Amino acid sequence: MGMLGMCFLVIAAAAPTAEAGWREVLSPAKNWQRIKSGCSYCYNGVKGYCTAKVEKAKADQRKMWGIKLADEKVAIDARRPLTLLIHGLDSDNGIWWTMAGLLKNEGAQVAYFSYPNDGPVGASTKMLSEELAKLLKTHPGLKVNIVGHSMGCVVARAYVEGAEYRGEVTRLISIAPPNHGSCWVRGRFAIEWREHYDLWRHNKDWSPIWMFTDGTGQAGDDLKPGSKFLADLNGHPRRTGVQYTIILGNQHACSRMTANAMESIEKGLSEKAWGLRTLRAGAVKLEGHYRKQTGDGDGVVTLVSGMLDGVTDVVTVAADHNALAMSMKGERPGAWEAVRQRVRSEK
Repeated sequence: MGMLGMCFLVIAAAAPTAEAGWREVLSPAKNWQRIKSGCSYCYNGVKGYCTAKVEKAKADQRKMWGIKLADEKVAIDARRPLTLLIHGLDSDNGIWWTMAGLLKNEGAQVAYFSYPNDGPVGASTKMLSEELAKLLKTHPGLKVNIVGHSMGCVVARAYVEGAEYRGEVTRLISIAPPNHGSCWVRGRFAIEWREHYDLWRHNKDWSPIWMFTDGTGQAGDDLKPGSKFLADLNGHPRRTGVQYTIILGNQHACSRMTANAMESIEKGLSEKAWGLRTLRAGAVKLEGHYRKQTGDGDGVVTLVSGMLDGVTDVVTVAADHNALAMSMKGERPGAWEAVRQRVRSEK
């Protein structure tokens, strides 16, 4: 189309506008329905797209949640107790791999409970109740030992001491439980990013939307010192018939990391050169100091916060928050021996 044709089109389009007046054509009052229709069209399109993405993210995450056997090829024997491992805030079942292997070597039946760990603790407790109900329907009479870590201890205790409890739990072993809260939850965004970095690396279904569909930080609010949730929960009596154990750590994670750094320095320094030999000896001394350094908690949960009225079986271990449940540098988890003794007694 030539320049002349373009001019005719512009004049033809402008003629009705000029006749009606620019003010009337551009007036929101005169075109309100048109504006609303345009906005609705855009909103519904975006909403539909986002809804589909959110629903897919939720469906993919639900594949991870619930009770799953550590060895899915082996059927549950209802005549033997099941040891149920529950991870903590911004964590997953990977924290239990070493512990689960050790338990299976001892002949225990092992399962994991995973849940949307950033949502309200009450919602996670309800999910645990529902999952156990399904398990007991399939395996009537099954007895359960629960081993929780950090927030997982609170989820488990809220079920055991709550109104929906069914009586199947024989023993509740709490590793680093924030029974009176933890100030660490104020920095939970850091561990949230770490959790989703690991999921991005290892889970093909991972989506950035998972950072919101597993909750928006309500768990952190529930675990703050002085929260209403903890005040209500701690007002409950301990459940009769359940044997409680609390395992606490008295080493800070910074002590472990500093000791590991000193160990690395040792390995990089020669024992033959006089100057380097002196530096190496200093690194060895510092490593020994930090390996043995203890304090008032595990870096996340203090010894005082982990205590609970009515629980007398309390074990203190020289390990930090994660080292209590996880293997560090090939070593057994710090809480392992205490867990082993108590689970063995339930055979």
